[in-house]
Amino acid sequence: MMVTLPFLLLLLDYWPLQRFSGVGFRRLFIEKIPFFGLAVFFCVVTIFAQKAGDAVKPLGGLAMTTRLENAVLSYAGYLGHFFWPLNLTILYSYPKNFDIIQVCLTTLLLLAISALCLLQHARRPYLLVGWFWYLGTMVPVIGLVQVGAEPMADRYTYIPLIGPVISLTWLVSEWSARSSLRRYVTACLVGVALAMCIVLTQAQMMCWQNVVTLYEHAVVIEPGNARVQRLLGLGLEEEGNLRQAAVRYRMSIAINPANWVPHFRLADCLWEEGCRREARAEYETAISHGRDFNDEIEDTDLAIALARLGRYQETVGRLEAALRVNPYSTKAMNALAWLLATCPDAGIRDGTRAVELAKRACDMTGNTEALSISTLAAADAEAGHFDEAIAAGREAIALGQQRGDAGLVKRNQQYLQLYMAHKACRENDE
Repeated sequence: MMVTLPFLLLLLDYWPLQRFSGVGFRRLFIEKIPFFGLAVFFCVVTIFAQKAGDAVKPLGGLAMTTRLENAVLSYAGYLGHFFWPLNLTILYSYPKNFDIIQVCLTTLLLLAISALCLLQHARRPYLLVGWFWYLGTMVPVIGLVQVGAEPMADRYTYIPLIGPVISLTWLVSEWSARSSLRRYVTACLVGVALAMCIVLTQAQMMCWQNVVTLYEHAVVIEPGNARVQRLLGLGLEEEGNLRQAAVRYRMSIAINPANWVPHFRLADCLWEEGCRREARAEYETAISHGRDFNDEIEDTDLAIALARLGRYQETVGRLEAALRVNPYSTKAMNALAWLLATCPDAGIRDGTRAVELAKRACDMTGNTEALSISTLAAADAEAGHFDEAIAAGREAIALGQQRGDAGLVKRNQQYLQLYMAHKACRENDE
């Protein structure tokens, strides 16, 4: 949003600097040309960078009418959150349908405020500057060029809301300066407002203790948000609460059945719980919905699903492709190393390469990831290095205990028993 800086500078030239009368608009505009050039450059860079990450939504995927309706309601919604900061959440979702009457009334309200500020420009120029500061700085993030999946995000308002604060501050100052009683009332109201801000901030901070508390709050605000349900499931899964995680993944699927991610996460939970038949069905569904995977993370997830279905040759191909896309993907390295070390198909196993990949993944993660070290232990065992496998297995258990990951600790304790008996781990032996 700082690409709007040249326009902000022109607003500040108008008020409080009052340079328009002395210097003239033309000269003021000319001196801002370098800033306009930088703004255009960074707009282009940002759009290309976001397109490369598939974050920019094409017009075909989100109609311009929808974007305009969302922009109008978001302008009002951000102001509403500023004056009444309740029901804030980390992720907002697009409504299924916009209320055209609400959109029209909100548009009229925004136009009326703009007209009022313009009519008051001579007497109260701070109203014009503050309002158009807000309208202008929001343009890059209001959703006309949609980046990401959210219709709005409160983090976008840090700079734009400086404008309404300027207008409000000068308006209150002007009003309170007319009598001592008004100054007293203003002081009381400001004190109450600050106290409420402290209370609401403290309440909001309680939501940010961890992933689970954050998305539990988000689910309360928007229970129909499929992404929020899925992310809450992910937090529960990381805490080892697989059954509750599965419940959230199922809720996410019920809201948006076409998304492959909750199917894949649900399958993982079912697999860990021993429900292999249900897990395989969900893996099949995830694969059918995710045929257009196009980056190393998605390819790696697809490869894991293929491995669980016993399609090992396809798994190796996917993981090799993921590493060609990104040779530094520790997730792909770890997955391939695990497959080469534990695959039931002897034609796939390759202990030497598994050790090489696992060591590289451990080095790149600073030997702090229990999962990578667990894979190294399995690779060492497949290569016949059982002393190294036992040492790595114990290290993985210790790291899992530090993280509080009971499931990881339990699995590695089972693997450790195999290594101590000079046996290699096999994926289907779990």
